[in-house]
Amino acid sequence: MMVKFDKKHYYKVTKDGLEPTDQTLQIIKKENKKSRGTIKIIDDKKEFYHRRKVIETVLFDHYPDTLFIKMNKKNPSQNNNVQIIKVVSNSFNNKVELKIEKKADGKTKNKSTKCIKNMKFNWDFSGKTLLLDDYFEIPKKYEKTPRAIFLELKIPENMIINFDKNTEKSCYLSNETVPPYKIHFDKNHYYKVTKKGIQPTKETLKLEEKKK
Repeated sequence: MMVKFDKKHYYKVTKDGLEPTDQTLQIIKKENKKSRGTIKIIDDKKEFYHRRKVIETVLFDHYPDTLFIKMNKKNPSQNNNVQIIKVVSNSFNNKVELKIEKKADGKTKNKSTKCIKNMKFNWDFSGKTLLLDDYFEIPKKYEKTPRAIFLELKIPENMIINFDKNTEKSCYLSNETVPPYKIHFDKNHYYKVTKKGIQPTKETLKLEEKKK
């Protein structure tokens, strides 16, 4: 994990290394909520509708040695599901980066804009866990407007990640591994993020060999 050198952040020494105290985790959580990056807007006028995309990038200053990716499974409607479409190495600024792409196809630019503004998606990043909702909320009056949210994660190179079982139905990462390798969604399989893609750790490969 990245250690901060100031009077606000405290750490305890454990057999696994330095771990932030509960008070420090609360500070980090507040800092992450403020760690907003950029917002990019893309408009594309079609013959019968107006497509608008709003891509929000969230940068996190804090990251652990191992990142646990989980989803909050409360999807009330299959029309409002959230998809993780990419997990790649971030060699540009060496930070955990979350891209949230909101898309709406309204009859007019104004309707697309209002639909996106009313799409509520929540996430939480504290300690070693990135918790993402697997759905987004939207008022009933926008339910007829085609809409979607896609997520992209950029992870510092060589960071270890683990996908919780509840992320399986929301992840579409079949082409992210080099060489091609089936990603397992459980507490026992860990992966390293590299420039070439997601690679299973040595421990995970040994685990797979035992199963054969």
